[in-house]
Amino acid sequence: MHYLVEFVPPVGRSFTIKDAPGGDESVDSDANPNSYSDIVLVLPGQNSEVGAGLLPVPTATPTELPIPTATPTEVEAPANFDLALHKTLANGQTSLVQVGDNVRFTLEVVNLGNVPAANIELVDQLPTRLVLNDSNWDALSSTKADYVIPGPLAPGQAVSVDIVVAAGYVVTTRCSCVSVELVNTAMIVSAEDVLGNFLEDSDPSNDEAEAAMQVGFPTMTIKLSTPSINVLAGEQIVYSMIYTNTSELAARNVVVKEVVPLNTTFVTATSSPGWVCTQITAGSTCTYAAGTLAAQTVASAPLRFVVAVNGTLAPTVVSITNQATVTFNGSIGQLPSLSLVTLPVVRSRAGNALDVLVELKNHVYLPMIQNTSTTP
Repeated sequence: MHYLVEFVPPVGRSFTIKDAPGGDESVDSDANPNSYSDIVLVLPGQNSEVGAGLLPVPTATPTELPIPTATPTEVEAPANFDLALHKTLANGQTSLVQVGDNVRFTLEVVNLGNVPAANIELVDQLPTRLVLNDSNWDALSSTKADYVIPGPLAPGQAVSVDIVVAAGYVVTTRCSCVSVELVNTAMIVSAEDVLGNFLEDSDPSNDEAEAAMQVGFPTMTIKLSTPSINVLAGEQIVYSMIYTNTSELAARNVVVKEVVPLNTTFVTATSSPGWVCTQITAGSTCTYAAGTLAAQTVASAPLRFVVAVNGTLAPTVVSITNQATVTFNGSIGQLPSLSLVTLPVVRSRAGNALDVLVELKNHVYLPMIQNTSTTP
């Protein structure tokens, strides 16, 4: 009979090598690697044996593998939109100017947040008597100007833009002031992200900024004088005027003004050239355009203003009074400097009275007070 024997190794055991050289049944095996033996022939009436050697299954040395570390997940910070505005006088711009000067300011926008900003709209609030003089800005009104920075402005970055304004007349009531302070304010009014979405600023307290400047006024004096001590009907009076700029600023558009005194007529021929009069008769206004007078400067030559006293004077005319004033840029907001001379009228040269000279300057007015009393 032919037999085929199947061996099943127990857990943790494996078969030995079949028919190992020099081995015996304890160490070799009749089992093939597929766990089956070869065909075994057993004659009738006989017995036969088939053996299988077993060995412990070797345990594998564990390989140390690196402990996997989790890759940290980057947590995105919440969006923070925060723009800040700074405003200063531009580099090289003096803080003291005068009427007619241009003034340049610099506005700086800083992105303090973590969101890029675009279409940043700025509005400049112009104080009274500052006039926009910059074609890069749009005038929303006489007191507001608008500018849009297209961007984008990345987080941590800054961008600057200048605005130019002209200094106009800054006060409406007369004063003896040397300068007036003007404060110019600007603000960020809106901004968007790069997708065009309107963004609300997380800290609006830094969206507004201001810068100050001074509009200064030159100070001038004028002195009116005459060599005459009194006057007769028909005589001429020769007035001399000296005007001075006593300030640290140049005086522009300086104008000397005279009014032809009552009971006289202006004499063009012997007066300084350049006088322009509405008429030559009494009460007419005469002006002399002196141009620009540098700081701390006296006019190079006195001005002559000559009038002829009427040939006949009424008995009630006892004096001839003349007043001269000097202004610059119209002296809007400032008192004009003036000087006044009064000459007594005499009827003859015998027993001439002394002249009376009243001089007003440095913005001081001396009011004339008439005391009238009545007896019941």
